[in-house]
Amino acid sequence: MIGFLNPAVVMTYLGLLCSALGILLAMDGHTGLALTLFGTAALCDCFDGTLARRSKKSNDTIRAFGIQVDSLADMVSFGMFPIAFAYSLGMTDIWSLLGFGAYLLACITRLANYNITTTSQPGRFTGLPVTTIAPVFGFLYTFFCIAGYWPTTFMKILFPVLAVFYVAKITILKPKPKYLLIAIPFIVYWFLHGFEVL
Repeated sequence: MIGFLNPAVVMTYLGLLCSALGILLAMDGHTGLALTLFGTAALCDCFDGTLARRSKKSNDTIRAFGIQVDSLADMVSFGMFPIAFAYSLGMTDIWSLLGFGAYLLACITRLANYNITTTSQPGRFTGLPVTTIAPVFGFLYTFFCIAGYWPTTFMKILFPVLAVFYVAKITILKPKPKYLLIAIPFIVYWFLHGFEVL
């Protein structure tokens, strides 16, 4: 078997599968369940790096493989899932599609650049990380559940704005994984609201 399998890679694969299934559920109208899986994928992404750093059976090749797999999974989780989700909620006009295109190109550029550069500032990112879309979508969907409508006009602006910040030369502090556990109550809320087809 090619590649390497360790707890970190398994966590990345789990997040990828959650996002892929979430895309299918979103396109079928099960937005609550889709976002539940998206939130789960985001948590997997938060902790796969921690697992990789704690792995005792690691070398440069294994680490490089993990980085590549993580970025490829991120393209599905934080690149394609948000687009499919927004599209499933009616963002099908030309301006939305153009925003999606800009967003997707920025995602792949940001991830590729991250893979080939090493930071001189540990604990920091250059450019907004593509995972930023996860908490944004989380709060927006919670608003959607409460208010009863999806903020389409806002989202048409948000996608290209995020695209700009993904590729901007700005420095961002890396959040510590433990602070991201705040997402769990939201994931439970989406799950409980997820069995209705919206």
